[in-house]
Amino acid sequence: MINQRKAEILGLLFSDGNFRKYYTTYKEFDKRRNNTYIRHQTKRIIEFANTNLKLLNHFRNLLLKEYDYKSNITISNKNVFRICITKNGIINDLTQRINFGFLKWSVPREIMSSNKKIKAAFIRGIFDGDGSIDFVDRKIPRIRIYSVNLKSLKQVKQLLEDLFINCKINGPYIKTKRRPLYELLLQTKSIMKFIKYINSNHSKKLRIFKKISREYNNTKTLPCRGR
Repeated sequence: MINQRKAEILGLLFSDGNFRKYYTTYKEFDKRRNNTYIRHQTKRIIEFANTNLKLLNHFRNLLLKEYDYKSNITISNKNVFRICITKNGIINDLTQRINFGFLKWSVPREIMSSNKKIKAAFIRGIFDGDGSIDFVDRKIPRIRIYSVNLKSLKQVKQLLEDLFINCKINGPYIKTKRRPLYELLLQTKSIMKFIKYINSNHSKKLRIFKKISREYNNTKTLPCRGR
C-alpha cells in the first residue's frame, strides 16, 4: 500500500538511489564437524546519496517512520554522503516498485492513480534529487527537473498537470559522450502552486522558496519575461 512517506522515499530513490547486488565467498569453520567449508552469500543494498545533509536526515526520518528502520549517514570512498538500506524486507518492498537505472525507472501505477497528496510527495522526492531552482536575469524564478529518461519525465509532467501545475518538456540537449538530456520546465505562473503543494526538504532549495514566497507576499506577483 502506498502512502505519502513511501511515495517520497520512492521519488528520492528514483532521483538519487542505487541498487547493488553482489556475491561473496568466505570460509567458515564448523566446530561440530571439525571441518572448514566454503560458503557463498548474496548481498543486496539500496543506497541513497546526496550532498545535502538536511535532505539526508529527512530521508533517515522517512525510513524510521515508514519501516521502523534506523540508518546512518556514511561517507563513501569517493567522499559522497550516503544512506544504505540492507534489510531484506525493506529492499523487497522497494524493489517491487522500482526499476533502478536512469533509463529503466518509471512512475509506479499506484502513484499515477493515487490522490494529490501522494502525487505531490513523489514529485517532491524527484525534485529534491534531480530538480533545480534558480533565477533568470537574477530575478525571474525558474524550476526545472532533468532526466535522460523522456518517457518517465512525461509521466512526471502528467503528475504535475494533475495538480494544475503547468509545465513543458524541452530537449534533447546533446553533449559529446553523454546521453541526450531532457528538461521539464515549470511555467512561472505555476511556481507558487509548486511551492505551496510540493515544496522541498532540501535546505538550499527551501531557502530560495522562502525568498520567492516573501517577494510574492509583498507584491502578489512574480517577475517574468516582458515585465
